[in-house]
Amino acid sequence: MSSALLEAILRAPGAPWRALDRHVARWLEAHSGEPLVALAGLAAAAAEAAGSACIHLPALAARPVVGDGTPAWPDWPRWQAALAANDWVDADTADPVRPLVLRAGDCYLRRNFDHETRLVAAIRARLRSAPAQDEPSLRADLDALFGSPGAAVDGQRLAAAAALSRGLFVLTGGPGTGKTSTVLRLLLLWLRRRDAGGGRIALAAPTGKAAQRLGETLAQGLAPLRARLPAQPWAPLLDAIAALQPQTLHALLGARPDLDTYTAGPDAPLAADLLVVDEASMVDLALMRRTLEALRADADLVLLGDAGQLASVEAGSVLADLVSAAGDDGIPASCSGSQPPAPGDAPTAGATGTTPLAGHVLRLHTVWRASGVLLDLAAAIRAGDAARVQALAADPAHAGVLRTATVTDTAALARALRDAIDPPHGAGLFDDLLQAASPAAALTALRGTCVLTALRLGAFGQRAINRLIETLLRRRFGLDADDPWYAGRPLLITAGERSLGLVNGDLGVVHAGGDGLPRAWFESAGNPEPRALAPLALPAHETAYAMTVHKSQGSEFERVVLVLPAQPGRGLSRELLYTGATRARRRLELWAGDGVLEAALHMRMQRASRLAERLRADVDMGADR
Repeated sequence: MSSALLEAILRAPGAPWRALDRHVARWLEAHSGEPLVALAGLAAAAAEAAGSACIHLPALAARPVVGDGTPAWPDWPRWQAALAANDWVDADTADPVRPLVLRAGDCYLRRNFDHETRLVAAIRARLRSAPAQDEPSLRADLDALFGSPGAAVDGQRLAAAAALSRGLFVLTGGPGTGKTSTVLRLLLLWLRRRDAGGGRIALAAPTGKAAQRLGETLAQGLAPLRARLPAQPWAPLLDAIAALQPQTLHALLGARPDLDTYTAGPDAPLAADLLVVDEASMVDLALMRRTLEALRADADLVLLGDAGQLASVEAGSVLADLVSAAGDDGIPASCSGSQPPAPGDAPTAGATGTTPLAGHVLRLHTVWRASGVLLDLAAAIRAGDAARVQALAADPAHAGVLRTATVTDTAALARALRDAIDPPHGAGLFDDLLQAASPAAALTALRGTCVLTALRLGAFGQRAINRLIETLLRRRFGLDADDPWYAGRPLLITAGERSLGLVNGDLGVVHAGGDGLPRAWFESAGNPEPRALAPLALPAHETAYAMTVHKSQGSEFERVVLVLPAQPGRGLSRELLYTGATRARRRLELWAGDGVLEAALHMRMQRASRLAERLRADVDMGADR
């Protein structure tokens, strides 16, 4: 075949190719001598950019690349034959040096196939059967931690007991279902069941903000347990958990970005006997593989997260794949330590699993937060129930908690922001932040309000909205237009600096120090007093009145304004809407163009991989066709 089709597809107007995608295609054409191989590489690279581990080529075959009908991808029989015959494609040889891998029509870049294959092997090697438990003793400990068995707590009791020495356990559930509360009790139970209460625990999350929030939530849960549990044997265990300091996964693993490697790994495993990873939906394929390979074979791993949220920015949707691979398999009765839960609340104790992940995944359903419209909205979004979402938003009884606004163009967006920031009566959107009397008060206000965006760039993107908000606030408060270090400016760290204790995603605020000079203030883990840094010492950062939904994961705010684009398009999904909406604790405003909200509800995030399929299978499929 000539390269005419390749050139036409590379140059197709409106095609979503990055410069890197084109480079991959050109490189493969030059080295393989086959334009059809280059097209497969182009498709796989573009799929990776969209978050997929692979691309199913038969689904592309003979379809137009863009909407106008020309050019189209090659027909599959011819494409398949060319790939199978080329030495640069691993179609049936399991040759580890071939840059493309083809399995049953799924085309991978080599690195993603290797990540997936090694992750499957690491997961399978970690799965252990439920150990024998001293039932009376276990039941007594569960009763002390959770109270007597009952439908409301049985799912949590099962999770805490089933995670003991299982190698890998996944706890998932929506907002307010008590995931972190359950993990706190799980940690206590895990320490209690160890010899003399020993055992090294590590707590981690994908981002600094998520790690900080995990630590705060665990600390908040310790006080009521201290008041209720007897000092012996629980006080030393509570003290041990209070001393834990969550950190980012990258810091835990000793990331070396300059070398694209990690200090921890199979040859230098982590010292932890138990690792708990919160917000696991944000962990990509490569990082999850690195995490599992860095754990000792006898260590335990607990993954915690909401499988309905957005997946990682990089390739993979590992948490969702793990939950999918487990199906409806239940927790073995030997793990339960209590009566079976009520139907619908948790997997049935004693169910017989049919997949390797049987008994290693549990979904919490009971909502512990006070019921309200925001929880009802989250459930409706997750179910894709557009009629229910519209009914909730239209109900005037919910006006103080949930509001929608139609924003069809940039002028309407500017008006909506102006009315929110500088209302004719009452406080504006960021008044508490700009008028805070102290750094601590400013950091508290920082948790109060945030504007979230679906996009980073463009008129409805995070950057443009930040500029517009800042302009409006400067006008409202009479701020110097040339002063970037005015009191109240929120900061988002975009490149971590380990020597300063800052990681990508940390939020801070500008406020005057004791000498009257501006400082950047950040919350300190385990210290109620904020810490100050000189503005010029900060690593890369940006103003953060608005941030993308992706960046907001792991955070919660009292009030959220979620700005969707004026028109349906790429980047919108039900998962993005769900993630953004569940960042709000007390008040949510949804701003969007006509039909955009409904379009987002009906657009599911589709990430291609074979991870769930390979984990469900009885044998590994690394060399399947």
